[in-house]
Amino acid sequence: MIVATWKKGTRYSANAQLVKEEIESIGEAVTPKQMVDFARENPESELHKCYTWDDTIAAEKWRIQESRNILCKLVIQTVDDEKKPEPTTFRVYYQTGLDDEGYKPLTLILERPDERQALINKAYREAQVFAEKYRTLKDKHLDEVIRAIDALMA
Repeated sequence: MIVATWKKGTRYSANAQLVKEEIESIGEAVTPKQMVDFARENPESELHKCYTWDDTIAAEKWRIQESRNILCKLVIQTVDDEKKPEPTTFRVYYQTGLDDEGYKPLTLILERPDERQALINKAYREAQVFAEKYRTLKDKHLDEVIRAIDALMA
């Protein structure tokens, strides 16, 4: 028997199995807009419980999400014309997970050994998440990547 559940740490109070069934009832391929429309039109649904319906609160949550996007999409490019004509691009801000202080500039993180190690540990965790997410695809090249991640984590 296969049953839907929420990932550990998820804050939804709705029944995950019922949410899955409602999403599947929308169609074979579902867009986020279709999900919102379904939840709006069906206020008694489990999916409805997953959304913030107070527009003032929802707008503030969206602005916070936009701030996350800004922090994650802001990059710096360095160009060394002689050695490498293509620019090297890297993110400016990261969350290390070391504390709750938010996003920090990469230059600061690299100066602090504990912050640097915390970011490396986060990268390893994200590699594990990638491997778990795509493990079932069974593709020759992807399997090699996943095996390398598994070996790194062993």
